[in-house]
Amino acid sequence: MNCCPCCGSELIEPLTSTVSLTFAPRQQKVYDLIRRAGKTGLTPNQLVDRVYGNDPDGGPDDPYRCVMVAISQVNSKIRPLGMEIRRRGWGGPRVLVSL
Repeated sequence: MNCCPCCGSELIEPLTSTVSLTFAPRQQKVYDLIRRAGKTGLTPNQLVDRVYGNDPDGGPDDPYRCVMVAISQVNSKIRPLGMEIRRRGWGGPRVLVSL
C-alpha cells in the first residue's frame, strides 16, 4: 500500500514526480515545517515561532504576514502537483493536503 508522506492517506497511484521544486529559503522552511507536521499541522503562531524564533534580528515587523505570503508562494508552486497547504477548520492549523 502506498501512503501519502504528509497525511498517511492511502494513495491510489504511487507518489512519483520528476518535477523538481525550488523554493526561496523562507518558502522552503515553511514547506518543510508544515510537511513534517503531518496531519496535526501547525497553527500560524507555531509557524511564526519556528520560522523567526531564532532570528537574531527578531524577524520582520509583521512575521505573520510574511509566513502567510510564503504559504501562498509555496501553494502556487505545489498546486500543479496536486498538493496544497490549507487551513484545517476555522482558524485551525495549516496542513499539506493532496487535491
